[in-house]
Amino acid sequence: MTAVPPRTDAAPGRWRRLLAEQIGKRRAAVGSLAALSLKVAGTVLMMGIFFLAARSMSPMGFGHLAVSFNALSFLAVVAVLGQDLLMVRCWGEYATTGAHGLALGAYRFSGSVVVVSALGFAALTFAVAVLNPFLRVPPGEAAAAAAFLAMQVLLLFTAQTTRVILNFLVSETNRELTWRLVVLPVVFAGLWLGLDLTAFYAAAAAGLALAVAIQLAVVRRRFPAAVGAAESAVLPRQWASRAGGMWVSAILEAAQQYAEVLMLGLLVSPDVAGLYFLAARIAGIFGMVGSGLHGYTSSHAANLFFTGQMTALQNVFRSVMAVAALITVPLLAVVLLGGGHILAVFGPHYSGGAPVLAALALGSFAAALAGPANSLLLVTGHERLYSRVLFVALLVRVALIAWAAPRFGALGVAAAWAGVNGPVAIGLAIATRHLTGIDPSVLCTVMKREPRRRPQDTGPRLAAP
Repeated sequence: MTAVPPRTDAAPGRWRRLLAEQIGKRRAAVGSLAALSLKVAGTVLMMGIFFLAARSMSPMGFGHLAVSFNALSFLAVVAVLGQDLLMVRCWGEYATTGAHGLALGAYRFSGSVVVVSALGFAALTFAVAVLNPFLRVPPGEAAAAAAFLAMQVLLLFTAQTTRVILNFLVSETNRELTWRLVVLPVVFAGLWLGLDLTAFYAAAAAGLALAVAIQLAVVRRRFPAAVGAAESAVLPRQWASRAGGMWVSAILEAAQQYAEVLMLGLLVSPDVAGLYFLAARIAGIFGMVGSGLHGYTSSHAANLFFTGQMTALQNVFRSVMAVAALITVPLLAVVLLGGGHILAVFGPHYSGGAPVLAALALGSFAAALAGPANSLLLVTGHERLYSRVLFVALLVRVALIAWAAPRFGALGVAAAWAGVNGPVAIGLAIATRHLTGIDPSVLCTVMKREPRRRPQDTGPRLAAP
């Protein structure tokens, strides 16, 4: 008789792995769509707010709003001191490996630092705005702007912590929608009653405070029991070193986002800065896709990377980048063909900015399809490389802007932005694939090679408290 080979579970095991991969891909696709939907809703609300503000204010008044809004948003990134990004890495590293005391200690440590910093920066902003002889901002307006700054700092931190502790739906709903829904009725009333900076920033500060309160309440109610019951442990020196690199990267990233409007306001005029601001906000729809991807992938990247699930992590990027391509390609066609008409909605003063919008859209499109490389570099220990690349890119851009702004106005600044940001985003994607084994760009959807194993030198380092 012919011997019957023993049964093996190899085939069922293989099918189980394939099934798990398919389920993971589907969940990633659904999650990325949900994240992008929230980002789209937030962007539409913000554009509605700025549309109403532009219609309620003179071009010069709206220009002052654009410049001050960018300045305060940049200061908020500075004031958070990198603690939001630190929490993403620490929670992914400690909570998933059983170091619950360190996870709890990191949460308390970073939260305390952020509260003190928010209050300090708000007080300093108020003092400079009121006492500086070149500004002479009315006390009421200065107080509203300082409150807006403090609340924005707290929202930056609570949004990141809520995302990694709970999920991105709770985080992004409050970050993108809650505070903007509070501001919207105020700027709408401005169409008839008039709108000034005091009313705008007071409403924005109130909306941000509500969003922060909701996130803190939800996290407190659903905080992981194992982490909450652990004895808190802190590694302040190690965390300060980590946060320092992340802070520098965040500042450089923010400077890349806000520098143009601020420099146009200083070197040309606030009304030109206002036109550029609107064009950048519209072109920012591509950056919104990238930001939505960053929000979704950052909630998974650290956990999957530090537990060695490289195939699952690459599948997450494949799913979200496929969604990104499906969204951004038709959007680019719409913006390039109808840019002038889109800008004219905000007022006839802005209709001539179509070339500015086209240049910004092309640069943003390239960066969006290069993928959220920054989220992977920052949570896997490569924040120093990322900060150095951003620093060099920022120096080049500032030099180009300083030369182009007085000569070519908003169009020259837009060309400088696109000419630097697009190539930098592509270069970062290539570096990320080399350093981590993960391809974050749209190419990962057509190139199906398996990621290499996680480099050993970037694994979790659970130093004793």
